[in-house]
Amino acid sequence: MFRVALSPKHESQLRGVNENKNCLTIPEHWEDFARLCDINSEGLIQKFNPYPYQLEIEKLSRNHSIVAIKGRQLGITETFCSIMLHRACLNPGYNALIFSKTQIDSSLLALRCKRACESVGIKLETDNLRDLIIRSGGRLRFLNSKPESSRSAESVTDILYDECAFVDELQAIRDAATPTQSMLGNKAHEYIVSTPNGVSGLYYELASTGNPEELTEICQRVVEDKLGFYHFIDNQGFAKIFCHYQAHPIYSKNPNFLQALHTKKLIPWETINREHNLSFTEAEEQYFSSISLEASWLDNIEEERQQDGYVYVCGLDTQDGGGDFCSLQIWKITKNRHFHKVAGYRANRGTFDGHLERILLLLDKFPNSLLGVEKNSSGNIYHQQIKNRRSNLTTELINLNGENKGAMVSRIKAMIESGKLHWIKNDPLQKDLETFRKVGLQYRAAIGKTDDDMSDLSEKQSAN
Repeated sequence: MFRVALSPKHESQLRGVNENKNCLTIPEHWEDFARLCDINSEGLIQKFNPYPYQLEIEKLSRNHSIVAIKGRQLGITETFCSIMLHRACLNPGYNALIFSKTQIDSSLLALRCKRACESVGIKLETDNLRDLIIRSGGRLRFLNSKPESSRSAESVTDILYDECAFVDELQAIRDAATPTQSMLGNKAHEYIVSTPNGVSGLYYELASTGNPEELTEICQRVVEDKLGFYHFIDNQGFAKIFCHYQAHPIYSKNPNFLQALHTKKLIPWETINREHNLSFTEAEEQYFSSISLEASWLDNIEEERQQDGYVYVCGLDTQDGGGDFCSLQIWKITKNRHFHKVAGYRANRGTFDGHLERILLLLDKFPNSLLGVEKNSSGNIYHQQIKNRRSNLTTELINLNGENKGAMVSRIKAMIESGKLHWIKNDPLQKDLETFRKVGLQYRAAIGKTDDDMSDLSEKQSAN
């Protein structure tokens, strides 16, 4: 057992229960410690009662560095943070680094650890979400994913790289952090944790090397044989962990767990397979499947003007030079919440005034529609002119950038796969969708192609 100083609050709560009013007994075994700690689970604050696979992870973490290939929302990060917090409570010389994608993510993990400390009565020397120092104990530092973050760190026992497949500078971060462990030898461990994200980068390299069989074959076997949790020690000494949603005692009870994510939350299958089904497949070819696109075609859905009783939403992607098109799409929302593209304008030649007049004439046929305009240099001008000349329209500027484009495009993909978007077969939108690509973390048209109608569709979605 190890004793740490009590906070005044918990000292008063435990008075008469613990003979030593100035200290708190920390269990030697992690699972006993975890059961004292509060976590947020199932929408409630409750005690951390580890699942069998979390207990197995803790056992492996004692003697091995770990590469974890996991699904989302399985409590793997929570497990590692709790393990490291327990070690900090037991060992004043313990020092750990926890890297997350952003400083916000790091702070959220720190808040979890701080909540656990408060629930047990562990007192901290710091009130800093980047640096938690246990009174009479060790230290946890929560860092963003920058190579310079760890350069001043003292001797480090454990390092956690969380969701590191999504960190561009992982190699440089690891190169800077690894020397901090040099004095500890075999006592130092790395925990390299992520959901899959394609077949490139350091995380994929570490996950795919040193195994008795191909990584994709292992993942496929875990999924198809419903192993849930599977692990082995690779020929480099890393413990390789594969954790599928089937290991979770709640998720595994639902035979339609993945289908529900698709139909109820409109998550595309590509995303579901990557985030919940241990898939490393990278969508560097056609992002939208030909089958789902063909299923979206309808005949005779074009309209000359607005029909009573329906809501219409529009998206405008303006021309900023080059080969870009000035493109307007008009969509009707049907009573069953499906979207039909009923009209549009698309041209890459002409003047600003010429495009604007054609756009205004088309919008006049749908006078009660809601219009979203992409926020860029020319979009701002078009938006202001339309507002001035057609005050009856509800208009909105839409900021479409690298941070939100992925979420918008993923939602469009899910709506197409769910049969909620429809257009005629020879609509220009069809070509944009056929040539749209996801390369790494970027969403864009194929080289030599445009995605102007795709942008319109994103603006329509945002306006809606």
